[in-house]
Amino acid sequence: MASLHVKIPQEVVKKLDKFCKDRGENRSTFIRRFIYRTLAEHSYLDKEKKKAVGVEDKDEQS
Repeated sequence: MASLHVKIPQEVVKKLDKFCKDRGENRSTFIRRFIYRTLAEHSYLDKEKKKAVGVEDKDEQS
């Protein structure tokens, strides 16, 4: 696994921390989930990984 460091405005970090606290998760979990979901929505993940993050495969929608 790799580490990724980003700069985010402090006001966003405060909102992120509150959001994460309300959901009972930490920043890393939130950011990983967001990245995976975004990649899935743009078809950068295979069908099984899309399903795992709750994204429907566009080819299977009826």
